[in-house]
Amino acid sequence: MIKGIAPINRLLLPEELSSDMELRKAAAVLHADILLIYTLDTTFHTRDEVVPLTVVTLGLSPNQVVHVISTASAILIDTRNGYLYGYAEATEKTDQLTSGWTKVPAIDAARRRAEEEAFAKLTVAIEGSWKKVVQNYATAQTAVTR
Repeated sequence: MIKGIAPINRLLLPEELSSDMELRKAAAVLHADILLIYTLDTTFHTRDEVVPLTVVTLGLSPNQVVHVISTASAILIDTRNGYLYGYAEATEKTDQLTSGWTKVPAIDAARRRAEEEAFAKLTVAIEGSWKKVVQNYATAQTAVTR
């Protein structure tokens, strides 16, 4: 039930987004019926498990833990009127052991891993949401075209 997929180019968007209306206008320029909007929300914090060891080893000991939580969320929205057809969400949590000297690269690696996993889970959830959209609206569309 998908005729085509087109990403929205940055040139079609205003400099600043304030609502879904700007995205829907850009989708309308591409003659899209439904718009998939997704976000990634990632938070992290580090915890020093053994502070005295960090002091003694001058931060070389890998006794800090980076906790990362990434949530990928998506909605399927009608380009013309903003009707919400479906939604999906997936969360991934990851921990990374690190030292004071390698904390920044460890945070970045853990963030990337968590975001990739959350996005992969989101694509599966979107597939389920899309099947429900097709179930609910494909029969109505077929009846209208007959």
